Amino acid sequence: MADTVIREVARNVWTFSRPFMLGIVFMGGRSTAIKLDFGGVWILASTELNNETKQKLDELGDVKYIVAGNNAHTMFIKQYKTAYPAAKVIGPEDIQTKPELKGIKLDIVFGTADPNPMCGFEGEVSTGSSTVSGGKLQSASSSAMRRDAAKVLAWDFDRFIPCHGDVIETGAKAAWRSAFTNYLS
Repeated sequence: MADTVIREVARNVWTFSRPFMLGIVFMGGRSTAIKLDFGGVWILASTELNNETKQKLDELGDVKYIVAGNNAHTMFIKQYKTAYPAAKVIGPEDIQTKPELKGIKLDIVFGTADPNPMCGFEGEVSTGSSTVSGGKLQSASSSAMRRDAAKVLAWDFDRFIPCHGDVIETGAKAAWRSAFTNYLS
């Protein structure tokens, strides 16, 4: 029996949900892949690259971007880069010294110096330094959180896909507004 649930949650947006434990805490994990209109695949790589996941990614096309949404989601980046050596690795500046990434070069770095670097997928995947579609939900500064919480709230969305926890299938914009109310007032 497969332990990965693969689901197309919107046109060209796929989730890969699997069991995941952090120490003794079960929280489940989820990677998200977006088949880009220009033919590549963008993957927020926060779960193991197992056979089911690799098969689906290969069906979707060439993996062009492997994203570590924050410094806590780096455990499987090396697996993806090994499988897709031509893909660009994108992540925050503070992960470059993590032991599990030894030998992996960040092709595109986001952080305080450049919170929104040009990546090549602009217009298809929206990003920010505190928030990414399915990515980083933390920031070093409250001013960045205010900026990015407002930026996300300005988007037209109804669904939210986190790395851990339940997908909010509908009403996600109102949930976002409620969750980030302290940063939006």
